[in-house]
Amino acid sequence: MCLNSRMPVSAMALSICCAGLLVVFGNPVGSQEAKKVNARIKELQMKRLTVLEQRMEVASHLFTSARISYEEVHSASTDLLTARLDYAQTRDERLKICDQAIKKASEWKEVAQQRKESAQGTMVSVLKAEADILELQIMREKLEAGS
Repeated sequence: MCLNSRMPVSAMALSICCAGLLVVFGNPVGSQEAKKVNARIKELQMKRLTVLEQRMEVASHLFTSARISYEEVHSASTDLLTARLDYAQTRDERLKICDQAIKKASEWKEVAQQRKESAQGTMVSVLKAEADILELQIMREKLEAGS
């Protein structure tokens, strides 16, 4: 009698476990929900990229016409880099984004240097630009190493 009374409990426990696994792993509704959420996240990330690219374009124009400081350009470029890395799907995409950011940061350093030489900027901006390049190079090396 003990054996018979335990059998239904074991069968019931097994049924509950199987049902739970089906709900968690085999639920097409949950899978569809996840796809909708992921699509919405990608849509929002793309909108953020568009806004940040516009911000960067405006900041670039204002900086080259000596209307804002390098720090504002740095803030815009950092936000844009973060958004691009967040949107990237693969390690190779992230490496390419880092390479582009290093190239752009090098260009900004040249502009900061020119502004300093024409008395429209300071050595602080030049050094900040140099530090930005080094920070990006470190980020790329870490990404390349897989850490």
